[in-house]
Amino acid sequence: MITRILVPIDGSEHSSRAAAFATELAVRFEAPLTFLHVLDRVVAREQLKRYLAHLESAREPDLFEIESVEKTLSRSGEKEGVRLLDQMKSSAQAAGVREVNTSLLDGQPAGVIVGKAESGSFDLVVLGRRGAGGLKGLLAGSVSQRVASAASATVVMVN
Repeated sequence: MITRILVPIDGSEHSSRAAAFATELAVRFEAPLTFLHVLDRVVAREQLKRYLAHLESAREPDLFEIESVEKTLSRSGEKEGVRLLDQMKSSAQAAGVREVNTSLLDGQPAGVIVGKAESGSFDLVVLGRRGAGGLKGLLAGSVSQRVASAASATVVMVN
């Protein structure tokens, strides 16, 4: 029985197909669905946000430093990630999924996905299958391959 579904999304066509497949399963099994987007471009995003708040609250804010930190944060993809999660949530709700959650986390994608699957007691992870190709694929493997080999939950890769 499927009781909780985790769907990592990255905006690719493969993850969109995985989201559609997972949505169908969630409707069929009346299972809660959680979309996860992992940011890995800025390692210390939360620390930078706290630092930015500190800079902005200073008596004499350093406008140059504030602008620099804001630019770094804008490159993190956080806004795009939130937008993508909102789109997926709306689509799943429109398809009839009763409970849809979203999560935006920082870190190395495969490790974050496996950690979320474990901590959230998900019994199914549905993700897009994408080959890493070339030397990178030989040395590191794709995120989907690493998740499939490390997760204790059932992992379904959608082409």
